[in-house]
Amino acid sequence: MKKKVRLSQCMIVKNEEKNIRRALEWAKGIACEQIVVDTGSTDRTVEIAEKMGAKVFHYTWQEDFAAAKNYAIEQASGNWIAFLDADEYFTKEDARKLPAILEQAMTKNKMTDLPQMVRCAWIQLGDDGKAFAVSVQDRIFRNIPSIRYHGKIHEQIGLPSGRPMRCLNMQDTLSIMHTGYTKAAYEETGKSQRNIRMLRREVEENPQNWSAWSYLGDSLVTDGQQEEAVKCYEKVVEESKEGEISRERYQNAAIRLLQFAMDKPVDRKRILELAEKAGYPETKHPDVYAWIGIYDMNQENYKEAYQELKTALEYAEGYRGIDVIFTSGNLQKLYTWMTEISRKLAYPQDTVRYGVLALRTDRYMDGVLAAILSFLREEPGEEKGAEGTWNFLGKLYDVSNSRELFFLYKCAKAAGFISLEEKILSVLSDADREFLLAKPEEGGDIQYYNYVDREFFKWVSYIQNTEEETILSDIKRALDKLKEKSGRTWKAYVEYYQKFPFWGNLQPETDDYETLRRRAGMMKRQVDQFVWLYERLADYQSKRVLLAVLSNWTYLDISKLEKATEKTEQYFDLNLIFKADGEVFVDLGAYNGDTIQEFINIYGSSYRKIYAYEADIAQAKYAERNLASLHDIEIRHKGAGKEQGYYRLERGGAASSAGRIARGEDISEMTEDTVEVVSLDEDICEPVSWIKMDIEGSEYDALLGCKNHIKKEQPKLSVSVYHGYEDIIRLPLLIDEINPSYRFYLRYYGGNLIPTELVLTALPEKR
Repeated sequence: MKKKVRLSQCMIVKNEEKNIRRALEWAKGIACEQIVVDTGSTDRTVEIAEKMGAKVFHYTWQEDFAAAKNYAIEQASGNWIAFLDADEYFTKEDARKLPAILEQAMTKNKMTDLPQMVRCAWIQLGDDGKAFAVSVQDRIFRNIPSIRYHGKIHEQIGLPSGRPMRCLNMQDTLSIMHTGYTKAAYEETGKSQRNIRMLRREVEENPQNWSAWSYLGDSLVTDGQQEEAVKCYEKVVEESKEGEISRERYQNAAIRLLQFAMDKPVDRKRILELAEKAGYPETKHPDVYAWIGIYDMNQENYKEAYQELKTALEYAEGYRGIDVIFTSGNLQKLYTWMTEISRKLAYPQDTVRYGVLALRTDRYMDGVLAAILSFLREEPGEEKGAEGTWNFLGKLYDVSNSRELFFLYKCAKAAGFISLEEKILSVLSDADREFLLAKPEEGGDIQYYNYVDREFFKWVSYIQNTEEETILSDIKRALDKLKEKSGRTWKAYVEYYQKFPFWGNLQPETDDYETLRRRAGMMKRQVDQFVWLYERLADYQSKRVLLAVLSNWTYLDISKLEKATEKTEQYFDLNLIFKADGEVFVDLGAYNGDTIQEFINIYGSSYRKIYAYEADIAQAKYAERNLASLHDIEIRHKGAGKEQGYYRLERGGAASSAGRIARGEDISEMTEDTVEVVSLDEDICEPVSWIKMDIEGSEYDALLGCKNHIKKEQPKLSVSVYHGYEDIIRLPLLIDEINPSYRFYLRYYGGNLIPTELVLTALPEKR
């Protein structure tokens, strides 16, 4: 009778509250038990693990990973063990494959003995969530007494006396995702310092443990101690003898020395000496060839660089070494370099081939595309219509999108591809063509490329050269003209600011123009910041929106606002964020769940987790009911701010659609209008990938409260910037101060009279 698969998931943990939920979730439904051995957590790790149904055991840490892991194995009752760390997981798709694979491993085969372990690919994920290296790991094995871990650090699973284990190789089918080598992970957990301490002790006790010296060098590199790391690697390559260290660990030390040699003025002979220690030219390790190629490229030895980098890329495809390699984590750079080297060597086919590979990692590298086009323009027939090139570009770009066509036009112009320029102009709308062909005009230190530029800097000049009182008088005069033109419109304008006094009072009948005075003063004080924002905005539509808002504030110009209004759903512009697979989405100001429902309508349900924050308890309950049928949504009756506290929730008036936190009123007495306010940095322990904020003026404090998420994880940000009277400028300035790597987009979803529903979308450079 066929034996049933019973899988025990095991792990050892310490202070892993950010990872423990994901670490356990993947095995739900396929593991018969989940064993968590805690070695001294002081955070919520144990609490979360117990709530998720894991069996939690406590173990006194003895500076010995093998001992702790073997203790976990002893608690397991299954016939197979999956021993992943808390910062590792299988995707849902791979987890579903696992039971059938283990059943296959238990099926008797006359030709071979049953395998004792299953080998998986090991995918290293960087801080941006993207894979930067692939290797292999043996983390799934039979639960039998002879199979145990060995080694206090960098422990390995195995049989006594190092006998080889029978392996079922599934590295092309199963992949373990690993986040533990990210910079953020090391900073948060202190892994680097812990490993350095343990490895120093190991080499003191056993000075000829060359593997430990090699691993110590790696840990010192992670900790920024390069000089000492170099000494460790030199010791390995100069003093170790064959058979005293694995080939892989020796090669790691030699390649690191080759890498660090780039920082010093060395000749090619020294580079080749170091490469030979790593096995060059016989080795097929891609990093060896990559570093030699980079050296040659920097020395402008382009023919040598071409050959070495080409070999590195050929070997990188399908490479399965168990070390973390440079080449696979820098493919974009390597493809880009090969494009430029091929162009310099006049190799047209390789320029195009490597250029396309580079563009598949980032379509908007204008230098790469221009290099490709410079060769394609010479193809027969392309000087008369560029039809072949046009068809080629249609496979890489959306040629119905004007933004993409503008980019293609720029590259065609840089490449001197006149027929392609003409082709692009022929498919543009009249308005887009006029925008693209507008000649730049000089305006002091500013170049005006189109009418939006001209109008914006005309506004800048007006604000800079006009006294604040005169600006106020001009706004009041515009308001009087509005009244003359339409008393009903004038009344609606005034009543809005009376109902929503974010800028102060507006009572013309009593000569109270506080709203307009504050606006004039803000624009006068912040004019340089508005120039900064205008230049930081990443696309034409964003600049058009900013101009429309400022024209409305200054001249009560309604026409520009009407033309700048988006017809898409608020927060979810598919031109900016076109998919949301695997998102951890945080909705601050979730109201009754309507935004989340729209998120799912647009992007589907392939998100990983949604956190919904709503300060108004009544609306939070509505959200619970409206979202009850959806998966992985956690609704929290809390407000978001810069730190934890309890505040009064204002209702009605300015908070007609949602509660507004009363600022400066931290209270201790709890009433029905009391709401807990938290910072996201403290309240959400796992990495987040998208934060939406519409919280009635609390956006600034909420951004301060999630600055660690913004620094480390660079989530997409969708932030309302109209509640506070300076929010349109101070919120992007704050985001830029926290993390300057964001691109800013401004979109408008409100009415024609007063700029409301203004959303700043901030996207990291790599998204």
